[in-house]
Amino acid sequence: MWKWVIVNGSFSVDERDPLKFYRDLAAHYLEGERLANWEKTAIFEGRTVLRLTPRRVRTMGFPQE
Repeated sequence: MWKWVIVNGSFSVDERDPLKFYRDLAAHYLEGERLANWEKTAIFEGRTVLRLTPRRVRTMGFPQE
């Protein structure tokens, strides 16, 4: 089964520390060797954290309730 989520909205700059944000995100989804490889190749210069404020959310492919 396929699932899609399409969100329309506006982006704004989030003031969180990009280094901490992306490292925490990677640690949440990766572990072991995959996390170590990501840390070796990750580039943080010029990184920004963006926040999406949704105006419209469309879902497709989810079971009907």
